[in-house]
Amino acid sequence: MNKYLLEIGVEELPSRFCAMAMNQLEQKATKLLKDYELDYGELKVYATPRRLSLIIEDIATAQADVDTEVKGPALKISFDENHAPTKPLQGFMKSQNVTESDIFTKELKGTEYVYARIHKKGATLDTVIAENMAELIKSINFPKNMRWGGKAIKFARPIRWVVSMLNDKVLPFDFEGISVGNVTYGHRFLGGRVDIDHVDNYEALLEKNYVILDQDKRRDSIKFDSLKLAKSVNGDIHDDDALLEELTYIVEYPTPLLGEIKEKYLNLPKEVITTPMRDHLRYIPVYDVNDELLPYFITVRNGGKDHADVVIAGNLKVLEARLEDAVFFYDDDISKPLENYTEALSGLMFHEKLGTMADKTARLEKLSIKIAEELQLGDTTREHLERAANLAKADLTTKLVQEFTELQGVMGAIYAEKSGEPSIVAQAIDEQYKPRFSGDALPSSTVGSVLAIADKLDSITGMFAVGLIPTGSQDPFALRRQAIGIINIIMEKKWALSMAELIDTALFIYTDSLGLVFDYDAVKTAIIDFFKGRMKTMMNDEGIRYDIIDAVMDTEGSIYDIITKGRVFTDYFTDERKTFVDSFTRIKNITTKNMAAATFDDALLKEPEEKALYEAVTEVLPEVDDATEGKNFADALDKLSRLEGPITDFFDHVLVLDKDEVLKNNRLALLESLDRTVSKLLDIGKLVIS
Repeated sequence: MNKYLLEIGVEELPSRFCAMAMNQLEQKATKLLKDYELDYGELKVYATPRRLSLIIEDIATAQADVDTEVKGPALKISFDENHAPTKPLQGFMKSQNVTESDIFTKELKGTEYVYARIHKKGATLDTVIAENMAELIKSINFPKNMRWGGKAIKFARPIRWVVSMLNDKVLPFDFEGISVGNVTYGHRFLGGRVDIDHVDNYEALLEKNYVILDQDKRRDSIKFDSLKLAKSVNGDIHDDDALLEELTYIVEYPTPLLGEIKEKYLNLPKEVITTPMRDHLRYIPVYDVNDELLPYFITVRNGGKDHADVVIAGNLKVLEARLEDAVFFYDDDISKPLENYTEALSGLMFHEKLGTMADKTARLEKLSIKIAEELQLGDTTREHLERAANLAKADLTTKLVQEFTELQGVMGAIYAEKSGEPSIVAQAIDEQYKPRFSGDALPSSTVGSVLAIADKLDSITGMFAVGLIPTGSQDPFALRRQAIGIINIIMEKKWALSMAELIDTALFIYTDSLGLVFDYDAVKTAIIDFFKGRMKTMMNDEGIRYDIIDAVMDTEGSIYDIITKGRVFTDYFTDERKTFVDSFTRIKNITTKNMAAATFDDALLKEPEEKALYEAVTEVLPEVDDATEGKNFADALDKLSRLEGPITDFFDHVLVLDKDEVLKNNRLALLESLDRTVSKLLDIGKLVIS
């Protein structure tokens, strides 16, 4: 079995780059093999901090030879009277690089033509690698690239070596002077130079040099050994995919070690201890059966167990220095109530064009109340909301949050409780930032949900107003994430909020409070389109059909209404609904092209079929409106489907565009009433039903 190996040896890659690099390497290698029609068995990709590796099993060593027939000029103009090739035939043979012995004649649609039989030798794997592999490596993109050593290559980190082998043979290619061969390197400190004698031995040779190539093995080892250490002190660890992923890609030979911290630090709030542990030092916290912290931590060493006590002591020293700072900051912060910190917000900038955090707080209070009014929240809830909005940003001026910015909101909630604020207010202060990342929990409380929407919407509208709009992959203020957060909260709470009205309010608050000057209509339109873009992406990711998305996107209703319609209609509009779609599409088309010049008058109805349609419409449309108002969108469609028969009879027997203008306009007015009702649900003309 033939096995090909490519290894790109680099300076330590940032952990967040590893997965994206592997995905690109896999996709690009797969495409290369497909383009060259090279058969293969399985393709595997691996990443450690110092290498990206590609292994292709059971790969063909050459393309299959191909025999093709190429059509040339007609036979009658290909030879002269002496049967010598004419200029047209000579030109054809030259272009195809063939001789007379390679040509033959064949009839096509009654005419004889000259054809060339061409045998194309398949390219060898050596040639494919030599001609393509350098460009494949260069095409791997990262959020940040660098150049080094005067080379034209851009990569996340400098490339120091490349391995390219088929079984035991090197397949070289030119790579701007970087060595391409069979030499790799093990662990930076514990390993050394490794001469690979055969691709089959690659993983084993690396492991002897303290490199576990397979990221899944490293991940499982970290998780299993860490859990084993936690169990040894009657503890447990939390599932933390983000931390586990980072640990997997910052070590090549993971060895979890257990350290112990002083009990006194456990008097700090849990989040104050785990944040420097997890986010700054990448330690794994240990919990008891009641989910309380135990005085232990787990650090993952990039190496073996030698001198473990020295490693643990060093890690403990770093952690305790952090915790000592946290103790000092925390004790100082709780020496006064949270509301006292709001005074300093006027000296903390939100954005140079959008004012201070004190300005943002004032806007949050106004916008939150507007949302509360739309939702018709009770007086007590409004009081809690006002208080939460007033205190929302206060913790940003505390020492602990300034040191550990990841704790914004979390510490605000803790300080609020210690200051005697209602628990619902404290909870909302924490929840205002949720969801903080993809997959994060949404706010659970009503007050927290409203505050989260207000906070995110204020940021989005403000940034758009001053022209800081996301473009391409650039979104420095995470406005896309914040918009998706708003949409997810609305869908979770099933709130029929009018985004157009809320955007109006948010923009007006900016003009009223800061005197901000901008093209109001253009900015509002851009924000609405921005939300629509996020909604389309989210619905597409859910598997909602593209034509359904297009059909509901510009209909009446809130974000909740539009996305709910998309979900319902995807299941509803199967091919069996073709008659329904055709009937109402016909109405839409005729009324769009011919607007009624008068209001409907039932006294003008003449034909039995138009009278029958009017009676059916009179009965059905109020029921449809009630179902639509109640968000029972499938029920609304079911009720409309009762009109299919009367609509068909109407078009079969009634001339809508009658020569009598009065009759024509009356019939158009009747159809327009139907189209208006359907248009509240969807743009029927955008559906694609076969």
